[in-house]
Amino acid sequence: MLLNGFMKLIFGGKELSVQNPLAVDGDSVYCKDIDQARSDLHNFSGSVCDFFEDLHSINKDVTSDAIKTLFIHFNRPVITYAMGLGNSESANNLDAPNFSNVKIFGVNSGNVETLLVDESTDNTKYTSKTFQFSPLGINAIKIEFHTPDGVGLTNIS
Repeated sequence: MLLNGFMKLIFGGKELSVQNPLAVDGDSVYCKDIDQARSDLHNFSGSVCDFFEDLHSINKDVTSDAIKTLFIHFNRPVITYAMGLGNSESANNLDAPNFSNVKIFGVNSGNVETLLVDESTDNTKYTSKTFQFSPLGINAIKIEFHTPDGVGLTNIS
């Protein structure tokens, strides 16, 4: 499509841009890669896509539940060896708690869970943390926070 003499590229019904790049396997996870119907934020606020599209949209679970859970299902298998969690809003927003006590599972067909990270006893409050593990193909990811404290996240990478 031509717009003001320039070619406008459309893929998947959206204009290609820095924020909506052309799909290239292995580069990252974007909202288009998330099976929103099968994902479950449990008590976290917001949308599952917020974690992958907006670095300043805080999703939080401020209940006193002992375990807070996020379940993110992908539209296709994802090969991963690391995951980053971030909370870019904690310094600017007192109602955006940092995260701690993280446990991460890779989930495959048949709902088979593989423990990737267990820092569930680490009470250190983080605004950003990268977790590394052995390379693995997964269909979904389950992230647990084993704390009665509030948890806030702005991004997952």
